[in-house]
Amino acid sequence: MHGDLTQQQRDKVMGDFRDKTLQLLIATDVAARGIDVQGITHVINYELPDDVEVYTHRSGRTGRAGLTGICMSIVHSREIGKLKQIERMVQAPFHKLEIPSGKDVCRKQFFKFMDKLIATDVSHGGYETYVPMLEEKFADMSKEEILKRVAAMEFDRFLKYYENAEDLNLRERIRQPWDRNEGRASSFGGERRRDTKGREYSGNGDSTKLFVNLGTKDGFYKASFLQFILDMSDLRKEVLGRIDMKEMNSWIEVDKGAAQQMIRAIDGKNYKGRRIRMNEANR
Repeated sequence: MHGDLTQQQRDKVMGDFRDKTLQLLIATDVAARGIDVQGITHVINYELPDDVEVYTHRSGRTGRAGLTGICMSIVHSREIGKLKQIERMVQAPFHKLEIPSGKDVCRKQFFKFMDKLIATDVSHGGYETYVPMLEEKFADMSKEEILKRVAAMEFDRFLKYYENAEDLNLRERIRQPWDRNEGRASSFGGERRRDTKGREYSGNGDSTKLFVNLGTKDGFYKASFLQFILDMSDLRKEVLGRIDMKEMNSWIEVDKGAAQQMIRAIDGKNYKGRRIRMNEANR
């Protein structure tokens, strides 16, 4: 919905939206002002408007005549000041949420598939002539084996789609109390260190550099590679330092106490048919 539509085009779009032929309506600031539709449950702001008062026009679409709804805003760090203005104007706080990772989306889609499978209507008999053949086909498999195969087939499809999804969350820098006696930021584990992007990571300055035979040629960029090694090793992102990626290989700085756990979790595993090799870089 935008200002260049004719009135006839606008009426058609709004008619389709009101009778739920359209499930999603995308509108510019100006076009959103005149929308009057009952039962809108969600408003998503792709970005905050230049004029903060426009925000109430947008978000008010969900709250007509005492109704309630959910308003979500995708906000850049440069817009935090504007966000505070809106909070003061509407007298309500924003609640910060993490953008779901590719793994989170994958898990949600997977369980949605399972719920759909359980809720499938089997009262219609068109498939019944095939049941004996299915029973014969799966006669040597247990119920658990069949469930595992269905799960693996569906889960693998989601994993392939989201395997290189970038982490879109803005990671805030951890501010440490200043130790005047030592003249540096103090922390419980010792001196804080920073990776190549200036992000702090935990440890007492004693880190280990690991080598792994995966790189950009395998379809990774830094964010997706970071997510991959954390998922494989079940470690927290705070143990990671600098990541230096090349076409065929990568080098990772890891807190010394976590290095062996990462090696055990990743070394010898397979990625797209290729055996992963990970070891300490100085060996």
